[in-house]
Amino acid sequence: MRKYLVFLIMILFSFIFCSCEKVKNQWIDGKGLIQIKGEYNTFDNYLVLIKELNDKKLVYSFKKGKQLIFESDYSFSSLHRWYLIYDEKGLWFYSGDIGSIYWKRKENGTYQQVLLDKENILKYLEIMPKELKRDLEDWVI
Repeated sequence: MRKYLVFLIMILFSFIFCSCEKVKNQWIDGKGLIQIKGEYNTFDNYLVLIKELNDKKLVYSFKKGKQLIFESDYSFSSLHRWYLIYDEKGLWFYSGDIGSIYWKRKENGTYQQVLLDKENILKYLEIMPKELKRDLEDWVI
């Protein structure tokens, strides 16, 4: 009986600790969704870096080799919902803390920062990744 009780307690603890992992990246072949800090190599040889500062704030940067292409203007809270999505169109950033930004890839290979306010959300809604579209669509309608 004691063995079964110990076994049951171990199973309960494993369910509790294993179910805490709520966020999962969907980073496949150098593109997709990022929700965990770290370094991510893109399909076109860039590096997306999300690092935590000492006050539970996060920042992101985008590099080609050692050259900084762009970085976040502001830190954002790791306690709020956030994610980045990288695809052929550029880098999409969502934060429940500071708002959303689209780093638009231009034809010459540079990137242009676009604040996703109501006007720009409507302008880019058709090409926006479905995760971001779902989070921003209700805000503009």
